[in-house]
Amino acid sequence: GSAAVFTGWTDGCSGSSRACQVTTGVAPVVVGATFALPASALWVRELVDVAAVLSVELLADDRLVIGTSAGARLLAADGGQVWASPAVPGAARVSATGAIYVLHGRDLVRLEPGTGAELWRQEVAPAGTEVGGPTASTMAHRFETGPSDEVVMVVASNVVKVDSTGAVAWTRAIDAPSRREKSRNAMLERISA
Repeated sequence: GSAAVFTGWTDGCSGSSRACQVTTGVAPVVVGATFALPASALWVRELVDVAAVLSVELLADDRLVIGTSAGARLLAADGGQVWASPAVPGAARVSATGAIYVLHGRDLVRLEPGTGAELWRQEVAPAGTEVGGPTASTMAHRFETGPSDEVVMVVASNVVKVDSTGAVAWTRAIDAPSRREKSRNAMLERISA
């Protein structure tokens, strides 16, 4: 659902229906909308410096790690900002142990959970391949954390595993199915149809 409930129009419109009829002419027309918090909202925080939210991770203690186009940030359970790391825009993930990772440009970056300071940075993509950053709005689903703070991600046509120290543990090519596998799969689909 939405963070706010529409309550009505101001300025060039009136009423509380969702439609507003505006007649434009030579002079500019100003139209405003008013909103209220739903009764169930605990808090709302406006991220005024953010062009895009790329990821949101809810922690067990109700804090939020948000990966945005203006950097990663940690919000307290009451919505107050604990820290912001504007030098590392991108999608963020949190491991089961609380390690915070951000895909930024061609790099995987690990942040210190208490301060947001950069602990290490590892290049995971070849030149010309961006895996994360302010324009990578679909990248959050392309990496996951493991139980030992390792990270596995899709980079171009490879799967890359990085350990908790930032070292690349391995890289594996994602192979396309062979002609024989495609033929077998097509035959199985026809049989099951």
